[in-house]
Amino acid sequence: DRCILAKPQNCPKKQDHFSKRACAIVSKIIRLLEGMKGSRDNMNIYCIWRKSWTSILTMLLAFYIVSLPPLTKTARAEFPDKHISLIVPFPAGGRSDLGARILAEAIGNSLGQAVNVENRPGAGGVIGARYVADAAPDGYTLLTTSAALIISSYTMENSRGLDDFESLAIVEESQPVLVIQSNSEWQNIGDLIAASRSNPGEVAIGNIPGATSQVVAAGFVEAAKIDVVTVPFKGDADAVIALAGGNIDFYICGVSSAKPLIAGGKLRVLAVAGNRRLADFPDVPLMKEEGIDFVASLFNAVFAPKNTPERVLDKLEGAIATALQDREVLTKIKNAGLNPVYLDQEATSAFLASENSFYEKMTKKLGLQR
Repeated sequence: DRCILAKPQNCPKKQDHFSKRACAIVSKIIRLLEGMKGSRDNMNIYCIWRKSWTSILTMLLAFYIVSLPPLTKTARAEFPDKHISLIVPFPAGGRSDLGARILAEAIGNSLGQAVNVENRPGAGGVIGARYVADAAPDGYTLLTTSAALIISSYTMENSRGLDDFESLAIVEESQPVLVIQSNSEWQNIGDLIAASRSNPGEVAIGNIPGATSQVVAAGFVEAAKIDVVTVPFKGDADAVIALAGGNIDFYICGVSSAKPLIAGGKLRVLAVAGNRRLADFPDVPLMKEEGIDFVASLFNAVFAPKNTPERVLDKLEGAIATALQDREVLTKIKNAGLNPVYLDQEATSAFLASENSFYEKMTKKLGLQR
């Protein structure tokens, strides 16, 4: 029952567990106790102490372990050490998806790990947002989405909101456009309004329930004072295909979502719902230039689950910033019809707080709140 540490040179893990000096101290204590066997009194003391020598050893070990320095950053696995999933809560081909795929490749190059885009559409972005909010807060599951995250928190059941995420960056901001079929007889926004008023409840507009599209569509309809039928879709990509096929009459979205069909001659832009004309469509007027008091904006942001460690957030933010400073990446984003921007974590939080206040008022004013 003698402790092997009584002979430090025999301790196979003395370097791993504690120092040679600690081993020597334990050895001296045990030899002292062994020397007490000479008399009855000493023997009693010896028996008492021998029963408790394990307690002494435990105390010594405890003091030594407590004195050890905490693990350094180099002792932890560096983030990231595996691939990252970037969740898009809308179908492939839409504005959020197009930007995500360009950004994912650039972020992956910066981090040295693959960033895989996964589409989890449905319920105006709620399904994908809920998936990320419920994921482990380790930085390996991220969300890129639009104002849908804010809007759905007011309009959809079982949704997630800003409080369920850590905001990383705003990566894109643009102005919505109203698009129609290229062979439509409408030549301006006035023609659309006249047709809608002459045939109340017959002209069809598409929207995405719970997403930015829903508020933009409802806001335009109210501002134009028209009565139209609303057709729901899962995402922009589905809506613009339906529009090109003649299943709806008009749709409001980001240029990127409709750009392939515009370039292919299937759709054309009738008006811009923003504060400035677009460089790609300089002859297309703003809605407010046509007498419609309606202005909207679109954005995309990147989020991580709530309580993701700060060191991980900083690493991700740095990778996003690096990506959005790369000229090649910026060119790809612009060619997709998107307007790249970059706001860091602090600026993003302030921006989102402002957007949250705006959409809370808008959804209430338009009667969209659940």
